[in-house]
Amino acid sequence: MRTEKPAHIRKILIVKLSSIGDVLMATPVPRALKERLPDSHIAWLVEEKSREVVEGNPYVDEVIVYPLRRWQKLISQGRHFRALREVWAFLAGLRARRFDLAIDIQGLLRSGIVTWLSGAPYRLGRDDGREGNNVFLTHMVKARKDYVRASELNLEVLSALGIKPSSYDLILRIPTEAEEGAERFLADEGLPSDARIAALAPATTRPNKHWTEEGFAEVSDRLYEEYQMRSVLLGGPADAPMMERIASLCRHRPLIAAGKASYKESAALIRRSRILVSVDTGLLRVGIATKTPTIALFGPTNPAALRQEERCTVVLKEFPCQFCRKNPTCGDRDCMRAITSGDVMQAVSEWLHSPAPWLNTEL
Repeated sequence: MRTEKPAHIRKILIVKLSSIGDVLMATPVPRALKERLPDSHIAWLVEEKSREVVEGNPYVDEVIVYPLRRWQKLISQGRHFRALREVWAFLAGLRARRFDLAIDIQGLLRSGIVTWLSGAPYRLGRDDGREGNNVFLTHMVKARKDYVRASELNLEVLSALGIKPSSYDLILRIPTEAEEGAERFLADEGLPSDARIAALAPATTRPNKHWTEEGFAEVSDRLYEEYQMRSVLLGGPADAPMMERIASLCRHRPLIAAGKASYKESAALIRRSRILVSVDTGLLRVGIATKTPTIALFGPTNPAALRQEERCTVVLKEFPCQFCRKNPTCGDRDCMRAITSGDVMQAVSEWLHSPAPWLNTEL
């Protein structure tokens, strides 16, 4: 591992190829870099699924899409030579940019390989990388174990450059067209422009993190009956069947935006909402980024990085097998099913009756 620091840094590549939520938690990194290196050119390498998270970030000069799914599709079709040509062309284009520094804030094998193949002479990451990630780095930062927020973990790597961030706030730019699209959705559903709404995000790509559909239906009804709020069910196209099942259990039908609203339109709906109730998913981080009071439902995954977020309340039940990650059920115990609608509404009540200035409409 090299010990000298780069004398001149002008072109920087950030490598973070993971999920939407994880990418959003890393968005303070380019801001910290720009504040210290205002003349630098910062590019972010990201997968297609997370592209919208980074686009519009005022501290990112270039978004480079890592087309892994396309390559996988070509290989599955037996078009191996075509896939190989495209991979080669992509890597050649990456190296042609002549990055001075590549920062791996993912810490996995594939991110390490891409960081190395970028051709950057200096490659920075944390020393707790997995799957042999560290062999692809030239400089490493010793990882701490006491991060208060997930964004701190991403920013810690910049300490090797002598950079101390001025803010840990997440950055998500919601363009005007997304705001307008969200308003059109609400208008098409018959809601007036001053209607009060609550955002519910029941789905993830890992079903073991799901709460009960009955629980979300009960919360939706109580929000309407107790606070006169219409609920908006958010998610992707694949989540629409779940949303329909939840809606069918409601006494007062919620709006279903899953499969209708884009990611940025969903973010606009969350920002417009008085409250967000979400399982551990990417839209939960949108609530934090937009500073919407957020109720986070956790069980098999660890919410430690969210506990200090000022507008986030974590709801979970204590179990000996807590944070097992893969198996939310231990014998006759289920950490997600143990959460009741009453638990959730208690957290909602604490927010909606708070004198906090961001709640500017009297109930």
